[in-house]
Amino acid sequence: MIKSNIGIEGFFTIKIRSLIDNSIIRELFFKNLTLDNGLDEFGLNKKFEDSCKRCYLGVNATPPTQTDTLNTMNVAGNYATSGVDNEFSWQNNNEYMRFRNFYHFTPTSGVGGVVLTEIGVGFTTGVLLARTLIKDEVGNPASITLLATEYLDVMYDLHVYPMLNDVTGTRTIGADTYGYTVRSCNIGKGANEWRDKIIPLKSYYSSEVNLSSKNNYPTGIGSTTLFNLHNYVQGSFQRTVDFTFNLANANLAVGVSLFSFAGSGDGYVQAVAQIKYMKQGAPDLTFGTNFPKTASNELNIQLIVSWGRH
Repeated sequence: MIKSNIGIEGFFTIKIRSLIDNSIIRELFFKNLTLDNGLDEFGLNKKFEDSCKRCYLGVNATPPTQTDTLNTMNVAGNYATSGVDNEFSWQNNNEYMRFRNFYHFTPTSGVGGVVLTEIGVGFTTGVLLARTLIKDEVGNPASITLLATEYLDVMYDLHVYPMLNDVTGTRTIGADTYGYTVRSCNIGKGANEWRDKIIPLKSYYSSEVNLSSKNNYPTGIGSTTLFNLHNYVQGSFQRTVDFTFNLANANLAVGVSLFSFAGSGDGYVQAVAQIKYMKQGAPDLTFGTNFPKTASNELNIQLIVSWGRH
């Protein structure tokens, strides 16, 4: 059983602007609370970039809790709008992937003259990812009211934090014990790898001697799409996948040792995690330290992907 962990958090920037000259009248920045229902959606293999497609404004002044849903928000009429100009890029020396959405509210969209106290974002299905009370410049709950001469611009940043440190452990296969190292990959290399679904559904293998750096990816020789995706358990914020390399798969003369896992299934270039096995007690990373995979045995690897509030 191998585990890869991902962290998630989000932030709002809201700007009240003048309809006359677009000048900024007030600007506020604050963090949100990521909700259980939103985290559950990732267990159903929803994409990160789809989690903040809709923005909701409301008038409920009750502080958010992790079990809130869209029904918790006092949203009416056209208080919701779709995001535009979606942006995604690595930030802060590749510490996290940022998904940025912009939303635009005018007085004629149903929010003019309304005392607004809360804001949230979510999927187009109506599942809410995050909710928070609107906060003032020092972090206290506040309200805003759009005048007939004003409009509201909202920017939402979703931060996705990959596992930055290696995880090590051991696994016994037959009479031998193998040490393993789990490492993220493709961090900072491109945007597409981490935009896709959180659950890998394809595994690549090779006899590579070393893991790639976390900012690159290992070269795959072959792959398997034979997997068993376990049912998601609500509230667990993790999903288990069993990959099977059958009798006809991964039979390398020098054995097989390195595996990578891609969420999109489009190739090892888009892998998000990698694992290197080495037989314990072996003198170096050479032949004899790898799995002696042959046409007479199957190899099964169980991967658990978990995620939660950062």
